[in-house]
Amino acid sequence: MRHHLTLMGPHLIFLLGLGLISLVILENLPGVDILPFTNWKALGGGGLVLALLAFLLTYSPLQRTWISLWHVPAEEVHAYHHSAAFRILDSLCLGLAYLGCWGAFLALKKTYGWSDSPRAFYDTYSYVAVAEKPLTSSAFWIADRSFTLPLFYKMLGVNTANYGDAGIMARVALVQRWFSVVAWSILASVVAMALRNRWVRLVGFGLILCFSLSLEVSLWDFLLLSESLSLSLLALTLAGWLGLLLLLESLQRPPHGATAGLTLVIAVLMGLYSFTRDTNLYFLLIGAAALAALTMLKRVTLHLRWPLIGLTLFILALFAFQNFTLIHGNRWQIHIYDNLKVRIIPNPSARAFFVNAGLPLTPRFLEIQSLSQRDYQKAMFTEPALQSVRDWVEQKGRATYLAYLLSRPLPTLIEPLQQAFHLLNGDNREYRRPLDALPQRLLLIDRILYPRQMTVLLIFIGLSLASLVGYWTGKNLRALGWVVSVLLVSLYPLMLITWHGNPLEIERHATQIGVQLRLMGWLTLLVWGDWVASQRRKWCPFVLKAHPPTHTP
Repeated sequence: MRHHLTLMGPHLIFLLGLGLISLVILENLPGVDILPFTNWKALGGGGLVLALLAFLLTYSPLQRTWISLWHVPAEEVHAYHHSAAFRILDSLCLGLAYLGCWGAFLALKKTYGWSDSPRAFYDTYSYVAVAEKPLTSSAFWIADRSFTLPLFYKMLGVNTANYGDAGIMARVALVQRWFSVVAWSILASVVAMALRNRWVRLVGFGLILCFSLSLEVSLWDFLLLSESLSLSLLALTLAGWLGLLLLLESLQRPPHGATAGLTLVIAVLMGLYSFTRDTNLYFLLIGAAALAALTMLKRVTLHLRWPLIGLTLFILALFAFQNFTLIHGNRWQIHIYDNLKVRIIPNPSARAFFVNAGLPLTPRFLEIQSLSQRDYQKAMFTEPALQSVRDWVEQKGRATYLAYLLSRPLPTLIEPLQQAFHLLNGDNREYRRPLDALPQRLLLIDRILYPRQMTVLLIFIGLSLASLVGYWTGKNLRALGWVVSVLLVSLYPLMLITWHGNPLEIERHATQIGVQLRLMGWLTLLVWGDWVASQRRKWCPFVLKAHPPTHTP
């Protein structure tokens, strides 16, 4: 072919641009110095311009201009588009684009290590104390802290004697950061697989990776608290659900071994996720309801239902077991104590309700209301003078608090909505131990991908609601629509439980709510973008299709 090199030109330029971008990404990794000059930003900008230009010349109507400029016959264009060289270059460009996205994500993720230092908290000790108990003891599995984070600390050799050591904290932070990288990379890959248009797939892959760089996701990697593991396990649970639905969608009769293995992995992930934070269980309950609805309303064939039914039953069993550990592990009393101090005793009507239910207002109990929260909690758990209050909480505390919430249904339901700004828009940067100011590029990513404007959040909710209606009323089984449905429907229940569950550190406890709202919004935009891209040929042929040559006798 006389114009073979001309037709390959845009692909080769694309590869050159990606190569320059890759050099810049490597240069920005810690400990790497491969460029002989410091003006790497210009090199990266040049690579980006070349890659974008080559992309337009290869996959947009500008391809016509390139072909016309070099007077390439239609027969050669058609032959090239069906040649092995085109397929190889096309796959290579796409593969390098994915690799470049992941490399850029990894480089940006590592820059957090230049700005933040690991930090332990007052709550950390209670998790580490559980980690010291043997795995063969029920005191490990049924304790005042749910077991996932203590299990993680036990694997890393963290104990009450060393958890404040700088080296131990750095080890925990490193493992949490890499676990986050793996979890969000898996979710990004599965989301890309769920999309139909290959360029929307690439955008989706990069978008999910960049979203995980948001401060409300990444800042927890350096802190010895449960949020980092919880968010990473959330990403893996969503990836597992989505992967299973994709497997059931793509194959009429998927291999039993693959389906059973994936179902088992998802069950393990859900168990670890649920026992990271007790409120995570309620997100799984919404997922169980959505799985049950999927089997009934979407008319899934009988041989595809058993993994969905199995996961639904597992979540219900998990709910029963976790509530058993919550009660017998004495994890719930502190929430009643905190609510008494912050919301019940200062409120005359609430106080009267609890007094009528038998709450003993002893002089010492009234006296400790003026203490700091930490001293108040210590007194409630240890002082003999407060034994009568502890006994009442043990016997009637949960039932009375639930009865109080039900006695005022309208305020109970409305208060989480009134506090939506704090629940959906929390800023947890106060928990950081900063070494330096955060790089501007990370702050820019955070501003774009973790929007805090209520208008944007309402648009996300509106588009997600439209996707939910379209998914459950449509005929097609699209896995990503199901995930968006779970993320949307679980928002308000989690807001309700978080607001009324514990009155302290509301924004930290609501971290997942804010994260899942924005993740839901971006997934919804990907769903709509994929639909638009699939319809584009009806009104805008994006890629030049050369007709085969016609031969006249």
